[in-house]
Amino acid sequence: MEILTNDTINIQRIFESVNFDIPKHGSLEGIPETLQKRVTDFRDIVAAAGNNSFQALDSMPVGDPEEALSLFFHFQFADRAKQLLLLCRDVLFQHLKGKLLVADGKMKEAQLEKHIVQSEGIIDNATLEFKEWSEREIVALKSQAPSTTKNLKNWRLQTNPWPVFQEQMDAICEQCAFLMENHQQAEAHRLVFKAIHALTFETLGQCSKEGAKVSKISKDTLHWLENATDETPGKIATKLEQTEDNLALPNHLDIFTQKMEALTEALPSKWQITTAPRAGCCCAMIWT
Repeated sequence: MEILTNDTINIQRIFESVNFDIPKHGSLEGIPETLQKRVTDFRDIVAAAGNNSFQALDSMPVGDPEEALSLFFHFQFADRAKQLLLLCRDVLFQHLKGKLLVADGKMKEAQLEKHIVQSEGIIDNATLEFKEWSEREIVALKSQAPSTTKNLKNWRLQTNPWPVFQEQMDAICEQCAFLMENHQQAEAHRLVFKAIHALTFETLGQCSKEGAKVSKISKDTLHWLENATDETPGKIATKLEQTEDNLALPNHLDIFTQKMEALTEALPSKWQITTAPRAGCCCAMIWT
């Protein structure tokens, strides 16, 4: 069907520009960046139509089809567009979370790929529902249905919500950028903790081997002393000195501390990590 347009709004063009398809290249790389860009692109085209029509609204005659479309766009369409952006932001968060779980061995890559396919289906269905709803509402506008006429009268008496919706959509794009940055930080911190884990077990392994070595040397020396009844004091003293030299071990605590300090220098003293997206915000916790 033909979508009603005016000089500032072309809803048909907006839906033609919607492309939230998640690329499939046999790799998980590049998907977050692509999804973030498409969220921003959709926000930009909706914002352009909203801003232009908002500025031109005062010059539109009351009851004119252009005024009706503009009010519909500001009061209802913008809210649904915001909801679609929120959905995409939540998908982005879940994907970034999944990437960290895969990297940490807590999730299989096949599971994340399955999640991507499911997420794309959810976004496609939401977009289609949004488009079909818009078409029904515009039919009602063009036919001047009683419910639509009542809405238009009420909207003319209310404060236009477009500036608020624009701020909210801008905030969603900022949250997507924050999620991307937060993910990069989380990945860097994950590698540091992985190195700390490796250092800790390497040190424990060295200590365990040297502990076994000390135990063997001590037992051998004790056995020698028990059977050294005919040995001279000088020879016994020499044997003990040799044993002491063999028992000299590196100071693992100092070495471990130095390496640990070098690793933890890359970690911030305070870090805000996103734990879940909720409604119009991202919930975060402070790690210190």
